[in-house]
Amino acid sequence: MPVYSAGKTKAFYLEFLYNSCVFQGLFGFLMKSPSQGADTILHASVSPSLEGMGGLYLENSRAAEPSSFSIRLDHQSKMWSTSLEMLGIKDFFSTDR
Repeated sequence: MPVYSAGKTKAFYLEFLYNSCVFQGLFGFLMKSPSQGADTILHASVSPSLEGMGGLYLENSRAAEPSSFSIRLDHQSKMWSTSLEMLGIKDFFSTDR
């Protein structure tokens, strides 16, 4: 019987859960697949129609109005610091990398 590390076992179960019919049925309408989630980012980076149009908020590959929550600087700062904390990054702008 093969021995699996905890990380691989967890990844296997998460992938199994994501691909299961129950999960897709219950949450598929709320969540995007990884490739669906990447669509807007890829569209923004390579679309000729967006050339020279920096600063747009895109949703599902279309320009949209950002939420009132996301335009508040205090919320942006909190989301940024929480993201760095979750990723274990102590000083993002440090030149000592």
